[in-house]
Amino acid sequence: MDLAKLELYLRDYYLNCYPYDLILKWLSYSNKNNDYLSKREFAFILRDDFHVRFLSFFDAKEFQEKLHQSLPYKIDIGAVYNRPPRDRKKVGDFVPQERELVFDIDLTDYDSIRNCCKDKSVCKKCWRWITIAVDVLENLLRTHFGFKNLLWVFSGRRGVHCWVADKKARSLSNRAREAVAKYLTFNKEGTAISRHRVHPFVKDSYRKIMDSGDFDHLVVEQGWLDSPEKWNSILKLCGDEELTELLEREFTRLKTPELRWKSLKLRFDELERSKAKESKLPPVASDENAKRFFLLFVMEFAYPRLDAKVTAGLNHLLKSPFAVHPKNGNVAIPLCAKDIRNFDLDMVPRIDKLSAEIASLKELSKENEDQRSIVYRQTSLTPHIAVFEQWIEQISSLET
Repeated sequence: MDLAKLELYLRDYYLNCYPYDLILKWLSYSNKNNDYLSKREFAFILRDDFHVRFLSFFDAKEFQEKLHQSLPYKIDIGAVYNRPPRDRKKVGDFVPQERELVFDIDLTDYDSIRNCCKDKSVCKKCWRWITIAVDVLENLLRTHFGFKNLLWVFSGRRGVHCWVADKKARSLSNRAREAVAKYLTFNKEGTAISRHRVHPFVKDSYRKIMDSGDFDHLVVEQGWLDSPEKWNSILKLCGDEELTELLEREFTRLKTPELRWKSLKLRFDELERSKAKESKLPPVASDENAKRFFLLFVMEFAYPRLDAKVTAGLNHLLKSPFAVHPKNGNVAIPLCAKDIRNFDLDMVPRIDKLSAEIASLKELSKENEDQRSIVYRQTSLTPHIAVFEQWIEQISSLET
């Protein structure tokens, strides 16, 4: 995006659309005293990727004025410290005390198995990994850890961020965050799927993935079963030589990837077997390596690939909801987890389009003195502000 135009668009955006009051209401967590908010770190990324860290604000007015003055290309949010970050050089002790538990999922981490796109490119086909990730992590974070306040945010280009805002999550130490990240990280070489047991997080995640419908599409759309060259990388996960040879013969006999995938499910997935006629069922796998094979395949090719460093670091910065991606102009919008499959990459509010919407709305309301209040509730950003507002109200009800 042209930088000169970007700065004009940013001026429009921060003046008329950016929900600075809601951002600060969220980060205040029902604390009436501004002392709590003033200890939160903000970072502004300016032109030429110049980072200004350790900014802090006492109220919405101060935050708004700094936004209008700086026109940051991107806004990051950090930890709550024991002192206001802007005063850090005046004190001897300056340490992070709390922050949301955060997760970052980026589609570039799937490039080794992603065949529809590479690097920065994203399409509806590879977005299926994100819908699976949201399904799986929503379930694990809520049922395995008991967290309740989860906010999902589109990163602006090729992924999502999750903010867990429960008080017990915000209070976790670095060590505890590392433990959470380790628990939620799948490693095919690890012990989560062994000859003697399958870890509960694998069992739950496997079922979520298989029931999603998205994995069925991924198998076909990514071409994993299109040819021997493609399916050999999957069969390498099988530690049983006899079974590997059997599956190779079966794949060669079956003429389409859809049929090959169906045969795998009928052989290995208990739910799929329960729905089929007994006469059409292949023999159930008896060898432990054979049983592990299908679990390994599903988990390795579909389980969320987390950036553990983002989760583990108490003082790690993460892009703010409603920040702008400077390369494409997309706004980092909050998403509703239960509606994640309705998310359309082509319909994401973009800063140049918002600027045009603002100009049109201002023309219609030019007689009104408070144009921001009119524009704020009538752009393509409005539904996403509503999602954010509803989430903040949920937090407020649980904090008090």
